[in-house]
Amino acid sequence: MSTISSSLRPRTLWIGKKRTKSILVIFAVGTACGLYISTFMNASRQPFGKSVKFKYEGRSLLTMFSTWPTPEYPEKYDVRNNTVANWIKFKEFFTPIYFTNDENLKHAVEKGGWKTLPVTKVGSGNDLPVFKNLFLDAMKHYDSWFYGFASGDIMFTEGLIKTLLALIRIPEFRDKVILLVGQRTNVDNVTMEEATNFETLKKISKDRGQLWTPLAEDYFITSKNFPWGELLDVVSGRCGMDNFIVMESLDRGYIVIETTQTILAVHHTSVGGNNENLRKPNANYNMDLIKKFYGRKPYNYSKGRTICANYFSEFLNKHTIIFSKKSKSVC
Repeated sequence: MSTISSSLRPRTLWIGKKRTKSILVIFAVGTACGLYISTFMNASRQPFGKSVKFKYEGRSLLTMFSTWPTPEYPEKYDVRNNTVANWIKFKEFFTPIYFTNDENLKHAVEKGGWKTLPVTKVGSGNDLPVFKNLFLDAMKHYDSWFYGFASGDIMFTEGLIKTLLALIRIPEFRDKVILLVGQRTNVDNVTMEEATNFETLKKISKDRGQLWTPLAEDYFITSKNFPWGELLDVVSGRCGMDNFIVMESLDRGYIVIETTQTILAVHHTSVGGNNENLRKPNANYNMDLIKKFYGRKPYNYSKGRTICANYFSEFLNKHTIIFSKKSKSVC
């Protein structure tokens, strides 16, 4: 990759060009006073669903995974099928992985083009996966710049890839521990046709979607050096896990970026509604575990909202993403 340097008050401007068989991205990155800018000259032409794997400096961009139990009611099958079909549209940039010990679900998801891995550690008495082990196991099997989890009813558009491509080209962030989180947009009754067309997915999010509370986080994307092994054994799918991870990351001084404005995360709302986890068995399992470990009464989960992140991303225009450091915390 060729690079040209020139002065930029008070730091540096980098301009370069990256070409592969299937993608051309021209970018400029500038930094000043906690402001990081990455520009994609032809990002709107990025092809998705190609068989050629995109590599950046010899490494995959992202390893993305999810997990879910056997659907509780028929409508949930449509939700999971939409997620499987949506994620496989990104196969040029990542191979979707499904964690399960259910052989029937394993074979069904593999037919949709996903890879599968077994759940190696569970908790809560309901055989729910210990969240950190999903990341640790994914890292053992796949090498990439970023590792991400999203709930089994979350669908994305190209903003996911644009954000990561922009972030990876910022030199100051290269060796930092990074966590990306954001709010989801709830949309009722998403069809397969809507789930597999990015432009349509964006349109229905505007027309009939609702941006959900910053207290709920449904995706987590981290740098490879995120120390998952040091965290508590909170489980996937129960209350408190999301806010705990954000709070821990902020307390440890990590870079936490709220990406709501650049990553559209569409939540396919079905008959279960938007607060299903509150009605699950052992709904407070994580919160009890956290309280026992830290002895805080009460534990202030509001400090783990998306808006508590110390950075945020936004589009300057359709080809340019800005990462800004917040001058002060709102939490």
